[in-house]
Amino acid sequence: MVFTMLQASVYYVIKTLIDLDTPANAGFHRPVSISAPEQSIVNARSPAAVYSRHDVAQRLIDMMLAALLDAVPERGIAASTGITVMTTSGLHPRTGRFNVYNESMGGGMGARATRDGVDGVHVHGTNSANIPVEALETEHPLRVECYELVTDSGGAGAFRGGMAIRRRITPIGNAVSLNVGGPLNRVPAWGVLGAQPGGLSRVELSAGATPLVQRNGILRPGESVTVITSGGGGYGEPHSRSRELVRKDLREGRISERAAKEIYNLKI
Repeated sequence: MVFTMLQASVYYVIKTLIDLDTPANAGFHRPVSISAPEQSIVNARSPAAVYSRHDVAQRLIDMMLAALLDAVPERGIAASTGITVMTTSGLHPRTGRFNVYNESMGGGMGARATRDGVDGVHVHGTNSANIPVEALETEHPLRVECYELVTDSGGAGAFRGGMAIRRRITPIGNAVSLNVGGPLNRVPAWGVLGAQPGGLSRVELSAGATPLVQRNGILRPGESVTVITSGGGGYGEPHSRSRELVRKDLREGRISERAAKEIYNLKI
């Protein structure tokens, strides 16, 4: 990330924890001192690659929030989702023109001290909205087979982490080049104060599809790619979650019966 994005990330955390109504001006920024060695990952210089700078910003924001949790626990937040990006490209079978579909996908926001994390959203240093299925299928030679929230993907806690997204896409007419992937596929978004982490992100290809090589591959008509994004971490001990909220989560499919019994100790 470049230094200006580092500044934005630091100011964002301070404003979040102190006062959301603080004006974003020099008077707010002046008391804040930021030390970042040049040519480090948080203060890049050309020709460093910065296209995926949001991945660094997201984790840095989570780390700063975790470091300040003891100071302001009432405004604390668990770790949140990363950004999974999918890109397809190829000739559109209807127009014959080159077509590119590119989308950054959200996931689960970390739980807070007084409420659950938000489901299926971008968080912190990003501001992208999802592409509606109708708009995507009208503009691109793709069919959305599945678009849903993922059961048990939000970290268990007194307040539950936000749920991840599952999206499955199939090309129509012609094969497409595919690039897909994102962070939090090995280390999950952590929970805080005894809570559990959110679910890991992953990419799944349909049977017979050629495996990806460094996130890249070819997807043919009839084959599909499924993206599962990452869930948010929980806040507080799961056994202290309201029984009413656990039953509501189970009823709405946010958690499985196994999680309700084994993690939340709900008697069914």
